[in-house]
Amino acid sequence: MAFTGKEGGPVNLETLQKAVDKYKEKNPKSTSSHFFGKDCINQLLNQPGSVGIRVLYGVDENDEPQLFLVSVDENENNLVPGSNAARGGGEFLIVDHSKPCPPYC
Repeated sequence: MAFTGKEGGPVNLETLQKAVDKYKEKNPKSTSSHFFGKDCINQLLNQPGSVGIRVLYGVDENDEPQLFLVSVDENENNLVPGSNAARGGGEFLIVDHSKPCPPYC
């Protein structure tokens, strides 16, 4: 199966609110969101061959949950340094250092 760049879609505010409220109820002391600025999002989307962004879950050196963003090509490959796509030229970006909520709410 291949990605087209049209994956995902809008949801209404009620759907979002129910899902967020349910998550917060089940995880009251957890990070509830991460903010990434538009500059890094645009850099990922503007990389050669990118049709979208994949969000990877991880845990940092302080055992805190983190999100990592990478570009993905139409063949569902992560566009990261050392990947086959990267061998065609250019250095691909991996994004981290989001602003978690809390405290950045």
